[in-house]
This record gives sequence, structure tokens and C-alpha cells, in this order.
Amino acid sequence: MEDVGRNGRDGLRFNPFGKMKKAENKNWPPRLKNSMSRFNQKQTDSLAKLVFLITSVMGAIACVSPYTEGRASNFRLFSFHPLLLLSSLGCFVTAALYKKVGGLQNTRFHGNLSFFGVCLMAGGVYAIYLNKENNGKPHFKTTHGFYALNLAGVLFGLLLNGLFALHPDYGWLKKNQSLRKIHHWTGKGMLLGMCYLCWDGVNKMMSGSWVIVVFGVPLVVLGLLGLA
Repeated sequence: MEDVGRNGRDGLRFNPFGKMKKAENKNWPPRLKNSMSRFNQKQTDSLAKLVFLITSVMGAIACVSPYTEGRASNFRLFSFHPLLLLSSLGCFVTAALYKKVGGLQNTRFHGNLSFFGVCLMAGGVYAIYLNKENNGKPHFKTTHGFYALNLAGVLFGLLLNGLFALHPDYGWLKKNQSLRKIHHWTGKGMLLGMCYLCWDGVNKMMSGSWVIVVFGVPLVVLGLLGLA
């Protein structure tokens, strides 16, 4: 009999006796027990759209800030910094959601989203670097800048680890459970750290109770989704 869904999202194999059981894939190690998703595939697809909508709205608002006397400033070089970083946060949260669902295709999608997120993050860092160069300001002298630089370095390391060591198709250490756990929990920590840094940056640009509603609450929700 022909296997059904061997490499699909359901991971099921046809049984001639009328029952369905999980397909065995010797080339792919089992997921961590504590990374089982609370959401099914359809729910995750809907959540992913919601996450990108939230981060896009926050990025659009932040890229024309700070607000002065109720009027937003014009789009400028600095605007790319919050816009790209909030967009990258959306990629990382969505990547975490899909990884928890499991399956080979979702794991590949997790890697693709993470790669795109790192590219957006790099663009945001480069934008603030150029902005400070143009204004003659020192780099990474603030607490925000120092922690952001370290967080970016760790995220880049996680990308390399996932790309070469844990890749489901050709990673040479993909069966190493210790490395997988380190990758898993470090990613969670970096996700929470990025949510905090986004809030810290926004809170320095704008003030008022509306900032908590528009940025604070969504960032808390995004952090919780990354841990769900």
C-alpha cells in the first residue's frame, strides 16, 4: 500500500486495517514535548495573519513618530528602524507558532521566516546606524543600543545554528536533543527580549496612555504567543 501524507503536515500513514497511526521518519527526530502547540494548523494560519497585521499597524504608526503637538513627523531614515524591527518581530513570532505545530513543512517554514526576520532586523539596525552617522552621534552607547546589539548577535547565531546544524534536511546535528533544547529555549528568551526592546524604544519616542494600548498590550500578547 502507498503511504499517505508521509511528508505532509498531518504525518499520518495509511493502515489497511482501517486505523491511522503516526508515520515513522527515521531521518527526523521527534519534537520536544514542551513545544507541542496549543493550536492546530488552521488556527496557526489565522494567528499568523493576525500577528503580521498587528506588527504592520504598529510599524506604520511608529515609523512616523515621535509625535509633536499631535502631529506626526515626516517619514525619514530613522523611520526604517522601528518599521523593520517590528516587522522582524512578526516574522519571529510566526516562526515560533509554526514550529510548535510540527511537521517537516512547518519546520522548513519556521526556518524561512526566521531567515527573513533576521534580514529585516539587520536592515533596521543598519538604518539606525546610518542615522547616527548622519547626525554625528556615537553608536551603541545607550542601554537600549547595547542590549539590542547583543540580542541581534544571538539571533544571528540562532539562525546559523538552525541553518547548518539543525536543518531538517541536511543539518549534521539535527538529532542532537541537547542542542535542540538550547536552540528552543534561547529562541524563547530572545523573543521576549525583542518584545521588551521594541517597547523600550517606542516608549522613548512617544508618551501617553494611548502608547500602552497601541504598543504595550500587543507586545505583551505577541510575547505570550511566542511562549504558548
